[in-house]
Amino acid sequence: TAAILWPRDGATVSTDEPVRLWGLGTASDGSPVKPEDMHWVLDGQPAGSGTEVWAALQEYDGEHEALLTVRDGDLSAIARVVFNGTCCGKPSQRLPRQKS
Repeated sequence: TAAILWPRDGATVSTDEPVRLWGLGTASDGSPVKPEDMHWVLDGQPAGSGTEVWAALQEYDGEHEALLTVRDGDLSAIARVVFNGTCCGKPSQRLPRQKS
């Protein structure tokens, strides 16, 4: 199995800093997967291998996608999260509707 611990689905991070990609992989026998068998993809581009990777985030406000593929011999599992990036690292606020 594959699990992404950070960023969480729907989280907001800063586009001005590298994003921490942090996850876990479990083999079919319940043992941890070796870090070299854990591969990250960020916004469609390879981002590194291991339980924790720091990767440059494309500098645009909006949705980003992280994928973690875990391999155990011939078996594999993929975890996916969609999160937001903003220049300040805080969720965007909606303005209250004006009454007309």
